[in-house]
Amino acid sequence: MTEVALITGAKRVGQAVARKLAGYGVNIGVTYNTSPKEAEELVAEVRQLGVRAEAVQVDISDPDRVGGAVKFIEDSLGPIGYFIHMASLFEDGSSQTTTKEQLDRSLGVHLYGALWLKQALAPLWQERGQKGKIVVITDRIVVPDGHPYLGKYPYYVGKAALQASIKYWAKEHLRDGVTVNAVALGATKRPPEVSEEEWQALRANILPDITDEGMMEQAADTVRFFLNADFITGQTIVLDGGQNLL
Repeated sequence: MTEVALITGAKRVGQAVARKLAGYGVNIGVTYNTSPKEAEELVAEVRQLGVRAEAVQVDISDPDRVGGAVKFIEDSLGPIGYFIHMASLFEDGSSQTTTKEQLDRSLGVHLYGALWLKQALAPLWQERGQKGKIVVITDRIVVPDGHPYLGKYPYYVGKAALQASIKYWAKEHLRDGVTVNAVALGATKRPPEVSEEEWQALRANILPDITDEGMMEQAADTVRFFLNADFITGQTIVLDGGQNLL
């Protein structure tokens, strides 16, 4: 049976992961919220690789909407076996200025979106006797010994909450054979809201010759590694070029 991956987020690293998996014959379902153009372009691109692909618009922070998105992808592509949570919101704010609305948005995208989709998928996997695989993207700043950068407190809280859930979810689903792992990324591809000067500061003094494209390819390879690993769960691989050593 051809595998089906559900990927949240159709931009930057999500694109690289979708292309990587499609290259190995995995059908791709993509969720997006405010980026329809990027999602449709990604779907068209991976279809060129000979797989089936669909995009669905959904606010994954809303628990009442994710079930419909899962049903649409499964009706279109078949049973989802892989869930890769890439969606991210890189929002500014200090701990002194961050508002409840900012925290709600960040937790909604990073933690709640992953949780609601897991809650939708896990019963399907159990009913089908399917050993699903979950890979979430966190950040090198929220792992033990990570070094947070200032000015992104809402983002930090959202990713930290997601990182804190990995071992719990892995243990909770251990008897079902469902694996849950994380890739904690460093500065991988510059978001449009981050200036080139800020970006170069984030990328300073790491392993030489690392490009954005190279980091994205490594991220996609690491996600695929976890999807191929049957006996690894509750683990995090830090992929940062050495940033957390500084």
